Amino acid sequence: MPAPNETATYGMVTAAYFALFMYRYNRGHIATDNRSMVNVGVLFMLAQPLCRVIGGSNGLMVFIFLCMSSIILMPSPQDDARERRAREQKKAEKGSSANKKSDKQKTKKTTKKED
Repeated sequence: MPAPNETATYGMVTAAYFALFMYRYNRGHIATDNRSMVNVGVLFMLAQPLCRVIGGSNGLMVFIFLCMSSIILMPSPQDDARERRAREQKKAEKGSSANKKSDKQKTKKTTKKED
């Protein structure tokens, strides 16, 4: 059974995590899609119990590091917009390169017909 002090410490880290999460969410810096939910789920259903098994200050420091990493890596609406623009740009590049290829083929066919 974990020590009451350890339980309280993990509880304080969790409370700080959710306070920071809500602060960033209210500012519009976090997109609440499946990636966010998986991030939080893995943190609290997998990482926290593993860190408690490690125990002591080492386990707590690993958990604090994972919490801060989770907040930093949380997807934002700006990331979504950037990814969407990149996909659209790739589609546009593929479309323009396909058009160039078909234009070259058309000119080759017309030159052959003229000869």
